[in-house]
Amino acid sequence: MRTDPKDVKAVAHWERVLEQLEIGMMPPEDRPQPTARQRVEAIQWITDYLIQAGKGFEIRSKTLLPEFGNRVNHELLFDGSIKDLSASPARLWRISPYIFAGRGYQSGPGSKAQPLAFSTKTDGIRDYSSQEIVGEAGFLTLMMTFDDIITKQMHDDKNAPGNPTFKAISEAKGEPTKEAMEKAIREEFFRARCRPIDDEELTRYRNFMVKNIKQAGNESGLKITIMAIYLAPEAIYRMEFGMGEPDEHGRKMLSPREIAFAVSYALTDLPPHKVPIIQEALEKKQLSTRADVERVVRRLLAEGAPPNQLGLPGFHDSLRAQGKRGYAYLPRVQRFFEEFFEYPRVASVFKDAKRGSFGPRATPGVTQWTIASIVNEDKNVFAELLASPRFNDSSARLLELLDANYAERLKKVPEKSRENLIKEHQQKRKEIENRVKNETFRAGVLTEPSANSSTTHDLIRIAFGIMVLSLRSIGYAVKR
Repeated sequence: MRTDPKDVKAVAHWERVLEQLEIGMMPPEDRPQPTARQRVEAIQWITDYLIQAGKGFEIRSKTLLPEFGNRVNHELLFDGSIKDLSASPARLWRISPYIFAGRGYQSGPGSKAQPLAFSTKTDGIRDYSSQEIVGEAGFLTLMMTFDDIITKQMHDDKNAPGNPTFKAISEAKGEPTKEAMEKAIREEFFRARCRPIDDEELTRYRNFMVKNIKQAGNESGLKITIMAIYLAPEAIYRMEFGMGEPDEHGRKMLSPREIAFAVSYALTDLPPHKVPIIQEALEKKQLSTRADVERVVRRLLAEGAPPNQLGLPGFHDSLRAQGKRGYAYLPRVQRFFEEFFEYPRVASVFKDAKRGSFGPRATPGVTQWTIASIVNEDKNVFAELLASPRFNDSSARLLELLDANYAERLKKVPEKSRENLIKEHQQKRKEIENRVKNETFRAGVLTEPSANSSTTHDLIRIAFGIMVLSLRSIGYAVKR
């Protein structure tokens, strides 16, 4: 084959060869196979040629995309032959819509504005630092939404009371007091930046507010100042710059504060000060080493979280009432399975009428509950997810669970309420006996109606299922 970088046909041909080598489709299975090292060397040679042909930017930008992660040769990655020291570059993580909600910019009843949205992918695993930035359109959306959020808190209205700290400024007769301005600045700075404001910053923002109030009045001056706090880079991005001490090789560790945010947002949607285990470790200066991080993460996993409900009320309500907790209910863990299998989409696919106590919107909640049960058991998780008969509708199993929950509730309910609880239990039992069959044809989440409703990642899911079932067939236990 020609290797002239000016030959357009040859370049296109070598691009196809590179693709086949990277995904392991070349050479064909019935031909002699190169070693992992030889394959990498061939890929590098072709890549160098394509860079000479002007394809460098295209190749480099493509390999940074998350979906190309599996093209890294796993044999070389884990066989110990790579001796280079591992390290991550400094990076910014734009706060996700979920993290924004966790900061609590809005209080009181009613719907909450959502100024943040993922700007790239519309399905699958999301929230990658390299792909999510705040562009001009995103910044304008933030400004408009924050303007609305701040304005609604200036005064009381029929739907919700105003923010007392804001009202002390917006409703002041004449210029507000220094104490009122500093209180507002301290509170909103901590909310947006998740750290206390220092003296220099406080003075700067107070002078800024005084100037704004003189020029535009109390309400507008307050709004402009709070907006400046909300829109600062530190409030929009989580920063991983490596502010800790360098090791013997010159690699800088994350600082304790950076680690706190990384761990908190890896498992929850809350800032560290709202996660007691992380905040405790931070205050005790026990979040600096790998051993510190492992200890905190293990505590978080052991503590778990209360069941989260998706869809209509169901078993999650009774589990929550019993004080149940589990690893699978941690928001980021739960969201991984939601994004990978995409089962929440069933609510928009099936629109049939409600039957009995359940309707189509309850379906994702049922799937979520089964997945959470498997993950919390922590035994052959992937094999169970992809081959377990638990995804069948089974009246026998539902009755068993219903009776177990009923027995727990009966121990705690007051005597005067026992009769109502017994009637409620009998009614639910009868409904399950009449409505639910004992299916035997489902095997795993891929055959579950809610997961089947989405076709976006069917091929990925099927390939993943085949891989795990193959591992299962040779006795390989896949664990979290």
